[in-house]
Amino acid sequence: MRYYLRFMLVAAGCGAFAMIYYIFPDKTISSAQLIDILAMVNVMDEPTYLNHITFLYAPMLFFEIFFGMYIYRHFCTANYYFFSRKNNRVKWFLCECVKLYGYALIYILSTILGAGIFAMCSKLVYYDALMWRECLYYVLIYASHLVAVTLLINVIAILTNSTVAFTIVELAVMTQIAVYSMSSKLFGGETGEFKALKYNPFAYLVFWVQQEYNRYVQGIVIYLVLVILVAMVGCIVVSRHDFIQSNNETEGF
Repeated sequence: MRYYLRFMLVAAGCGAFAMIYYIFPDKTISSAQLIDILAMVNVMDEPTYLNHITFLYAPMLFFEIFFGMYIYRHFCTANYYFFSRKNNRVKWFLCECVKLYGYALIYILSTILGAGIFAMCSKLVYYDALMWRECLYYVLIYASHLVAVTLLINVIAILTNSTVAFTIVELAVMTQIAVYSMSSKLFGGETGEFKALKYNPFAYLVFWVQQEYNRYVQGIVIYLVLVILVAMVGCIVVSRHDFIQSNNETEGF
């Protein structure tokens, strides 16, 4: 546990760095706007905002790297001896999923904490009661996204290896980001843009979309459903995995 908890310092650092990048010395913001900055509220679906997406999505990518082998590591060296002590693989896997969700929640809260501490020290933020609503949506949506993506990496790694799994999943995420950044140009017109954003999972991480179309709850539900689906697939993979086969891992990531 201590090994993974240290990564929360990275999350806090990312939150603080985001404030350095987006808060100007002559400008004050509300605590609710602070959350919105982390949630990409100013990132429009245009190519010119790709650098902002890269910067603000970096903490999510770090989590996926840190926890990309969180479950899969047990399927590497000496996996037969580890699982010989587990009477129920599926129950064990689900417990690990819950722990992963806990780490994701702490990670997101650490990001907010880092951003909040920096903003308060710089005296550039004032309290806004809307912060609690924005914080709740941000934590639930982003934590669920982290778990869905990271859990998928772990499940695919069991079937292949960590390098292949990470490459496949992150390419899918990058594709979603690329499509999002081109939505206003590729799908001209309000109707086309609306449909493009509606069916792009990444768009639910961008809070201007949530505010524009009132999709906060929909975003939470979508990512929770994705978590459940990936967990169900993971249960099947774990229960049928052949521990006698040789280790697929060579170098990993």
